[in-house]
Amino acid sequence: MKTKQLCEEIVSVLVKDGYLHQVRQKDLEEAIMKTRQCIDERTNMRWLRALLTFGYIVQEAPQVYKLNPIKIPELMALLKKQEQTKLQ
Repeated sequence: MKTKQLCEEIVSVLVKDGYLHQVRQKDLEEAIMKTRQCIDERTNMRWLRALLTFGYIVQEAPQVYKLNPIKIPELMALLKKQEQTKLQ
């Protein structure tokens, strides 16, 4: 399914940028823009909703999301090796 592959690409960008636990909505939108190569807010909201629907992220606060390590196997391996490098 193409949508799930694109969600995985967005999450991969976040992991490569150093986000392993939590990510702010602004940084999540930047990762969506990098992956989808668009700056439209409606597109960002659609992909944010897709990430939530497929369980790749969980909302913890109004502007803060938690990455779901169960859906992202590469994240689980990284969590065992290193701590998150980005500050919330």
